[in-house]
Amino acid sequence: MGTGETDVSQYSAFLLVGWDGRSLQWSNGHAGSIDDVGEEPADDSASLKAACLKLKNSGLGQEVVLFHHRHAFFTTAPASVAKGHEERLMTLHLGARENTKSNQFFHSDAFGDELVVMERWESDALQQDIQGIWPHVRFESSSLRWLEKVGADSRDAAGPMIAVDIGVQRALLARFESGRLMWAMVTEDLEGEGLLYHIVNALHRDGLEPASSGAMILLSGDVERGDAWTIAFDRFFNQVEIVQPMMEIAGIKTQRWALLANLASCA
Repeated sequence: MGTGETDVSQYSAFLLVGWDGRSLQWSNGHAGSIDDVGEEPADDSASLKAACLKLKNSGLGQEVVLFHHRHAFFTTAPASVAKGHEERLMTLHLGARENTKSNQFFHSDAFGDELVVMERWESDALQQDIQGIWPHVRFESSSLRWLEKVGADSRDAAGPMIAVDIGVQRALLARFESGRLMWAMVTEDLEGEGLLYHIVNALHRDGLEPASSGAMILLSGDVERGDAWTIAFDRFFNQVEIVQPMMEIAGIKTQRWALLANLASCA
């Protein structure tokens, strides 16, 4: 269970590790600054464990390790409502939990009343495997930390702010209004204009037209200017930006590591 915030800047060295069910993304740094990033294939628990052991054997993660499940399906609720009913709420919103999966709960007070984000992780053995490699590991929610970061940025925005982090098989979507979290979800609907469909429909439900709403779209992950994603969003929205984390690493597309970078810069 992850609660509260983790200020990795107090450590001389840290390792951030994220798994999306297909690959393991990692970044390491010193005093809050990311020095290097990498990616290893990991499409099941065994290959994930092997990839983590490879990192450990290379000397990474000796001081602090933060692990997150990128784009895990989740639901949210006020902590006052969810307390003691987390499993029931997850069954209601995400369906019954299979025995091979596990539920993880994370808390935040960044949106007024305490919020709980309830994530469904792909493997019940995942937590034990990672702890076996790094006993001092802390489990985090990159989705929640991303929501906190974009929510803070949206307080000064003139209109709605919509964040989209695109992965290989899923994407994280969220809408904010002056710092308030209006909705958030993870979807597998990446084909065609599925992402755009979700966002436009959500705005329509709130009585807003995309072009006249003043909404800013923040894209990160597997996206870059001029690809099908940005072209599609440019047709409907006047402001489409790609997140570029503060990372001084030459030769990489930094937006692909936005969720990991956010754990270091905003935790």
